Amino acid sequence: HTRQQRRRVGEFFLAGVVALRRQFLLGGLGAHGDWIGMQAGAQFESAFAGVRKTVDATEAEYSELSDAFKKLSSEIPVTVIELLKVGEAAGQMGIQKENIVEFSKVMAELGITTDLSADQAATAIAQIANVTNLAADQFDEFSSALVALGNSGASTESQILMMTQRIAGAAEIVDISEGKMLALAAAFTDVGISAELGGSNISKTLFDMNTAVIKGGAQLEA
Repeated sequence: HTRQQRRRVGEFFLAGVVALRRQFLLGGLGAHGDWIGMQAGAQFESAFAGVRKTVDATEAEYSELSDAFKKLSSEIPVTVIELLKVGEAAGQMGIQKENIVEFSKVMAELGITTDLSADQAATAIAQIANVTNLAADQFDEFSSALVALGNSGASTESQILMMTQRIAGAAEIVDISEGKMLALAAAFTDVGISAELGGSNISKTLFDMNTAVIKGGAQLEA
């Protein structure tokens, strides 16, 4: 009888320990989940502070941007923190606030599909856009052309974009469209001419050709 009582007490005690352990684990997991949520929220606010520094907007517009970036991160395989870094760079490079989310989306997709990082793409394309007045609704078309040239030639997208960046000023002056700039850049990089070595020479050639066309006569024939 005594042995049976002791067994029941032992079973009761064991059941209590198991129940307490389960409660502890569930409580600990919940606390851990809360901590992760708070940490993610802090990281988001820190990254979004960068957007606030470079984008001039009202609090209502910042709220809309915040929601739009979060939504975008659920649609493409890029974290919201990475997207906010691109958004910060876009604001710094003068991309208008109403175009920043779409610009960030296109740059993030380039980061996924090419040898460029989203940050690299954003910086280079924003600079080109500022030089050539590339419209916001043309970012996607420009990026698609860049990817197509990278896929069809011997050059990588980063090489083509770097060359385009170097010749954009001269190409804009002689009225060459952004698509033709990319094609010209790809043609030169495909034959092994680097942006560092060839960019200045190509720009000079474009200027000389433009001068010859304007002046006509002997220079044009030469």
